[in-house]
Amino acid sequence: MNSEEVSELTYKALLKVRQKLLDLSKRNRLLNFKETVRSVRIIDELPDHFFSTLVTETKSMAIIPIEEYDDEPLPGKIAYEEFVKKAITSLRQENENGIHTEKSGFIDAFKKYYDGGDPLKIISKLAKEDKIITKKVSDGLMLYLNDKQKEPLFEEHELPSEYCNIPDRHNDLCLQTPYTAAILERRCTRLHQDAKTAIQETGSNFLHLCIGFLE
Repeated sequence: MNSEEVSELTYKALLKVRQKLLDLSKRNRLLNFKETVRSVRIIDELPDHFFSTLVTETKSMAIIPIEEYDDEPLPGKIAYEEFVKKAITSLRQENENGIHTEKSGFIDAFKKYYDGGDPLKIISKLAKEDKIITKKVSDGLMLYLNDKQKEPLFEEHELPSEYCNIPDRHNDLCLQTPYTAAILERRCTRLHQDAKTAIQETGSNFLHLCIGFLE
């Protein structure tokens, strides 16, 4: 038996052993993935965009939580968003599109209606959600209605089908998750601790990023 035949037999033997080492059962989480507390799901992102950012451009990206606000007004009161929008419509002067928070009487009206609530916190929340537009002026804020509101987060497992008119939130350096800040912090802390332990004990880093799944 010459050296070429030996090499071929060795290759076939190694290939056979390699096949036996492959776990094709449901225990292999790469083949049968289920979301657990040891994983972080990314939502409302375009895979090719953030893959290019991470791999091609070698930039870092931050994992961010969903925004949380106390949206519940006092019992018997209308929702904050409805109050603010009605106030902008009713308090603005003729030929003006917005209202001044102080001069229009909005701040006093808000506090009186909600028994001393914080109008600036609600204004900031609605502005972040693109439900109203704010403009800083020397002695307060101007409030305007926003006819072009931000699209809601895409939280489905399937990829968005429309790649035209990509929103600005897909071109930033943030990866959106469906978790609150507290839950996201717990998951990331646990992942960090588990990964650190694995490196110390085995020398292997099991952290990985999966972009898309096949069904």
